[in-house]
Amino acid sequence: MKKLIFFFLFPFLSGGSDEYIIEMVSISEESRDEYSPCKFGDGLLISIIDREEDYYTKLYYAEIIDGSNLSPLQEVPFNLSNNYHIGVADYCEKNQELIFTQTNLEMHDGRFGLSLYSGHIEKDAIVNLNRLDFCSNEFTYLHPTLSPDGLELIFSSNMQGSGYKLFVSKRNTIKEKWLYPELIDELDIGGSVLFPKIINDSLMLYSAILDGGKGGLDIYKSKRIDAVWTFPENWKELNSESDDFGVEMLDETSGYFTSRRNSETDKIYYFEIEGE
Repeated sequence: MKKLIFFFLFPFLSGGSDEYIIEMVSISEESRDEYSPCKFGDGLLISIIDREEDYYTKLYYAEIIDGSNLSPLQEVPFNLSNNYHIGVADYCEKNQELIFTQTNLEMHDGRFGLSLYSGHIEKDAIVNLNRLDFCSNEFTYLHPTLSPDGLELIFSSNMQGSGYKLFVSKRNTIKEKWLYPELIDELDIGGSVLFPKIINDSLMLYSAILDGGKGGLDIYKSKRIDAVWTFPENWKELNSESDDFGVEMLDETSGYFTSRRNSETDKIYYFEIEGE
């Protein structure tokens, strides 16, 4: 296992200086991209592209043993509906709903697009699997994230035709269908905004290439105040000169993120904030 450890000072969710520990997780293999983990049961769903096989994104599962130490990867126990791209995914524990990006089953303008699909997990099986009603073969829909209550969905899409922007869809109850999505205007900040992650009702993380960043995709955070997301704040201590994205928080002081630092492929890192 290749382990890299860094120490930083950074005030994250609360004030004051904190020490950061960052370690590459134990499952890392150079021949594949491993990215965008999301919590699922006692472990993580992880998107994998094996460069020695077919270059398609597939979902795998690894149990969290302790911090950066994960169990060996295993295929997800539920069957999905095609053999092309499946992932990135997010999971809402409240109603056992899994939502993910998957290759469409029908072509549009000579190519297979990507849409959002959802289903519910029941005894290691996925049931009620459907493409979300608002998805069109004309556009691409990526990187879904669900609010903890299952009533809000945010994703990245080219629905407006120029770059990838963040859109939000809502519903009043978890049994209702998702409403047609709306652009998050205050986060239409130029360029593409990717890999959103709703942490709670008042905090969202995502990645973008913006002026003043460290290089490549940087991780940013916004707080929701009076129903409006604040201007992006660069999470400098997690970012590097390479792409950094795909964050999952375990709690207020630890989690995982994806980076291409020190590697030619995407790798997952565990981080921990140790307050004074």
